[in-house]
Formats: sequence, structure tokens, C-alpha cells
Amino acid sequence: MKRQTYLSRRMFLAGMLAAPTAAASAPLIDLSNGQGIFAASGNRQTSERFQSLYSGKLPVITDPSTMAAPAKPTFLYDRVLRLNLRNTNVDELMSFSVSPTLEVREADRRRLNHFLRDWRENEVIPIDEQVLNDLLLICAQQIVESNEIDVSIASGYRSNKTNQMLRQRSREVALNSLHTEGKAIDFWLPTVSSRRLGDVAREICNGGVGVYRDFVHIDSGPRRRWGV
Repeated sequence: MKRQTYLSRRMFLAGMLAAPTAAASAPLIDLSNGQGIFAASGNRQTSERFQSLYSGKLPVITDPSTMAAPAKPTFLYDRVLRLNLRNTNVDELMSFSVSPTLEVREADRRRLNHFLRDWRENEVIPIDEQVLNDLLLICAQQIVESNEIDVSIASGYRSNKTNQMLRQRSREVALNSLHTEGKAIDFWLPTVSSRRLGDVAREICNGGVGVYRDFVHIDSGPRRRWGV
């Protein structure tokens, strides 16, 4: 009787000691539901296909409720990175540096909010942190030899007035564009093709990625992929 009690306690203790090992062996990331890169075939002359960029018709959507919230980058680069931005609409320039962890100083974040303003109406709102983080990650991935990179910005924040005006000019501008919430950026890198830039953006961004002939659209809305 005493031996049975002793064995039971020993088995219980062994089980307790094994529990952390079993937990540690569980996968940190479940890859069983992962998705490959989606890229539609064809070219830009099929305007109906590209209408989904701003029309709100989402061509490929995963349920946002099943997705983990995107986190800030935790890996380190070996040097401070410098970005040279150019607003192609008004030829305005802005340069700033980020730490190896891609953290943006508060003063530079305020400057970015102004740089990405609706330049037509001269309206400024805070740009969404996630879309800025994604922009930094994409740019950092393309820095090869030096510690800086040139970035051309086509569109950041748009006021409702500007968005309505653009809707009258193009079928590709949505009524409820994420640009009006400061959650979208259209850009390109002079040294990188849009197709290559789009491939990098699709790997990094948890929101929307639209690839066009001349630029890439990223946003922090629901996950979706479209374009060339």
C-alpha cells in the first residue's frame, strides 16, 4: 500500500516536470493556414480588375477576426537607417533617420504627419502607426549597400473633399477610401520595380497591398491582395 502511494507521487512529479517541455514543443506559429503570394494575371488595361483598389470591392479577403494583430518589428538592423522622402505632387522633400529597431522619434512622426498631409486642402491628421511601420519595413528590406534609401510618395492622407474630387476623375477611387483615415500610402522606390516592391510588400503587410505599374498601395485595413 505504501509502495503504491510512493509510485503515484513520483509519477505526478514526473508529469509536472515534463509539462513545460511539452508546452515548449508546441509550434509558435501555425503555418497550416498560411497563404502564398497572390498576384493577378494580366495588365492595367483591364480597368474593371483594378477598380477594386479604391472601390471597396475586396478581391481577396481573409476574416480579420482570425488574424493576430500585427506587431512592431522586433529584429535588429546593424545600423541606423535614413529615408529620403519626396512628395511627387509638390516636389517637397523630407529626410529622417530611424533606429536599428525602426523606431521613429516623436518629432519626426509629427513631421511625417505633415509631409503626408492632404496638400490640396493643407489638412493634417495623424498617419496610422501600422501603415508607417509597414512602409519602414519594406524600405529597410531594400537597403543593400548604404544606410539610406530614396522613397517617392504619391499619396498619403486625403480629406473627404479631395477624395470626392478624385472620384469624379477616376473610377478607381473609393467612396470610403482608407486614405481619408490616414491608413493608406501610395509610393514607389526609384531603384526597385513595382513588381519586386509588391512582392516584398505582400510578404510584410497584414493589411491591403495593391500593385500597379508605377506604384504600390499599402494600407492597414483588412488583408487583401490585388494588382499585377
